Amino acid sequence: MKNFEPKTVKDITAFLKGNQSVDFEIESREEKYACIQSTLVHTRYTILSKKDKGVVKSYLAKVTRYEERQLKRLLKQWRKSGLRYKKRTVVGASVRVYKPEDITLLIKTDVAHKTPNGKAVREILKREFFVFGKTMYQTIANISVSHIYNLRKNNQQYLTSEANKYSKTNPVKTNIGERQKPLPYGKPSFIRVDSVHQGDLDGEKGVYPLVSRLTF
Repeated sequence: MKNFEPKTVKDITAFLKGNQSVDFEIESREEKYACIQSTLVHTRYTILSKKDKGVVKSYLAKVTRYEERQLKRLLKQWRKSGLRYKKRTVVGASVRVYKPEDITLLIKTDVAHKTPNGKAVREILKREFFVFGKTMYQTIANISVSHIYNLRKNNQQYLTSEANKYSKTNPVKTNIGERQKPLPYGKPSFIRVDSVHQGDLDGEKGVYPLVSRLTF
């Protein structure tokens, strides 16, 4: 932005009321950061009243077109360590660490061991490389437990493989501690064992002695 560099809150107020002829040319992040830094320093922002700070914020929001939340973050950064423009680092596409051949080894391990828990699989993969020296496991041997579960859940190669075909365990109901009448079926030495509660005394729990009955 040219032709206008506010030095005081009064200058900014006049600008906001439209009393100044201004050419807007703030486009880049670097220029916006420089404008914010310069305005905050010249107006001595830190010692302004709450009302005057609001005027400065309104001005900065107008000339930079930053949203209130973003501007608030930049002001906080300025108070802490100053506001300096840093060129953003260009980040390329993420590198795929585990390739199809590595996923194949994971699938093979899960099928062979019937899909054990992630920690057990990781130990198996590590042993294949570090103990048995199978170089094909070199990459997959360093996989984390959490990433094993990520691949099982999200990897298309794994989801369409044999490792993902399993049946749920059918629950079996078993009676535990069922009390029944003894049925010796004519066989000798059938023992029936019962517990008898002797009762509580003075708030103390009583004992449960075992009583056995031998049937012939």
